[in-house]
Amino acid sequence: MEANILMGKIIKNPILSIMVKILVPALLLYFVYNRMKKATEKQLKIANILANVICVFYALVIINNLIWLVTSI
Repeated sequence: MEANILMGKIIKNPILSIMVKILVPALLLYFVYNRMKKATEKQLKIANILANVICVFYALVIINNLIWLVTSI
């Protein structure tokens, strides 16, 4: 059972689920990669800080999901 309302509808369709979980992040990474090739050094520093913040936030979400999983067993 998915607690996220948006993902609840998406995970019921396997093809749509794959697109959202794999293809969308891959396309976003490709877009960011191409933008970073053209970026100045200052823009790269800002992008690096933002990428680190996003990674920390995502890690916290994963940890939260793991805690929820372990405590619900």
